[in-house]
Amino acid sequence: MTKTKKLLLATLVFSLLQLNFIYAQDEAPIEAEPQKIDLYGLGDQNFTINAGLFIPLFFFDPTPYDSDGAAAVTNLTVGGAGSLMYEAYLNNNFKIGLELGGIFARSPNKNSFFMVPITARVAYEFHFGQFSLPLFLGMGINIITYQEEKNVQFLMKPGVSLYWHYNSDWSFGGNLVYWISPEYIPADHTQDRIGNFLDFTLSARYHF
Repeated sequence: MTKTKKLLLATLVFSLLQLNFIYAQDEAPIEAEPQKIDLYGLGDQNFTINAGLFIPLFFFDPTPYDSDGAAAVTNLTVGGAGSLMYEAYLNNNFKIGLELGGIFARSPNKNSFFMVPITARVAYEFHFGQFSLPLFLGMGINIITYQEEKNVQFLMKPGVSLYWHYNSDWSFGGNLVYWISPEYIPADHTQDRIGNFLDFTLSARYHF
């Protein structure tokens, strides 16, 4: 075989190897990007039991007429708080719900002070591995009873929770909630007050 033929044969073999290598690269499988898995979707629901402490902060006077200032102590003891809550997911993050609760505390004279809040709430829930962090706002009515007096006032409750997912059915965590409860007296606006309270509760949440 002449040198020219050998050179042509070597060139042909090399070209075929190059084409085969390029073809193999083109046919290599493309790795799929990992898909995000949502924990919840439309139709998922949960039921939660909360129990813990009620902490009176202060009463705010929107129209102070004396030198005592706009904020005044509540003269209430630290008390107890509890609630039952139902929520339904709209998607993986948004959910809406209803909450029925109750708190009790005492005055310096040992008189009982009760509140029964009934609120509708909306929440946005962040997910971090086995943990969820809902930010929420509840709005509704607050039924207040002190001695023989009873009245119904507007109530707003912004708050934050942190839950640990024990399994697919149960989560456990805690809540920190701020209460804004105005009390308006149409006959005498000098008696108007806005109650500012706090509750810290522990939670057991069942998913279904």
